[in-house]
Amino acid sequence: MTFAPSLPAQTIPTPLQQFLKQYAHFDETDLRALAEGRPVAEVSETKVGDEVAVVGAIRVAVPREFFLQRFTDIVQFKREQAVQEVGKFGKPPAMKDLAGLQLHAKSVEDLQKCRVGKCALKLPGKDIQQFQKDISWAAPQVDDSVNRMFREVLLKRVHAYLESGNSGLADYDDKKPANSLARESTQLLGESAYLREFAPHLAECLHLFPACDSGIESFLYWSKENYGHGLKPVVSMTHVLIDRHPASEGKWIWEASKQLYADHYSDGSLGVTLMVNAPSENGKPSFYLIYLNRTRSDSLNGFFAFLVRGIIRGKARGELSDQLERIRTRMETQWNAEAATAGQSGGRLTRNEER
Repeated sequence: MTFAPSLPAQTIPTPLQQFLKQYAHFDETDLRALAEGRPVAEVSETKVGDEVAVVGAIRVAVPREFFLQRFTDIVQFKREQAVQEVGKFGKPPAMKDLAGLQLHAKSVEDLQKCRVGKCALKLPGKDIQQFQKDISWAAPQVDDSVNRMFREVLLKRVHAYLESGNSGLADYDDKKPANSLARESTQLLGESAYLREFAPHLAECLHLFPACDSGIESFLYWSKENYGHGLKPVVSMTHVLIDRHPASEGKWIWEASKQLYADHYSDGSLGVTLMVNAPSENGKPSFYLIYLNRTRSDSLNGFFAFLVRGIIRGKARGELSDQLERIRTRMETQWNAEAATAGQSGGRLTRNEER
């Protein structure tokens, strides 16, 4: 759906306008573009040299609940984004949940050369040592052995996190000195101060997990994603938390995606999605989808860090804008198709959205 270009920025709820101005640094031009249905993406300045912060927003002509239903089916949602290897962890997580995961051939080669303090993959020291000790690298089926052990390592990390939260996140010993994922996660949350103000239940859960408010929904998933630009495929694990507390400002819905592991590039990442109902257009439901992400990467350190940051900043804005447009198009196409099949108009609200 394309919104009429005459829509003024004032159609955005005032509290959301204030939030976007303060925390996303949107100006009136950005707000007008958002109200008109165009994606808006910005790269923000950060206090930490190895960190990139992006924010994007778009108006989507479907009910929020429809989007959330699709998003929580994370395997299908990711596959629609061309992610071929992805899986959702069960409760409790088990090896079968990781059955589809295969390391890239280059990662298997890199693991053979791994040593504590010098490894192409991000792993704790004891796991690096285990790969050297227990894998017969000259064996004909070495790839199968490596993949099986790698899955065991990931499963062990998931269980440690579920039991102990941030303190269960192991350090990365791929370089010296080692890097603490728990520390990075805590600092990223600290830099997202708006969560404490607008979504305190979610902020508390991110900080104190597994001690969480019962109203917070959550699940964990893994994926192997190819980001292009000559980068290696990245295997990661993510904890998703959703806060639908009715006490949230203006009944805003919040979702946080906290990175629990990444085998390349990222030392920590926190993505936050905000969903705010928009005024209906021609009787059809819509909402504002706002995405904020902070990611820390060791690729942003070193002599050429300024050049790498410039490249990332230059690409991030356009790629986020494109991704938001693809999500909007996919959601609206699915919503309209289902509404037509059910003999309804695309503007009929779900029961949850009518409240």
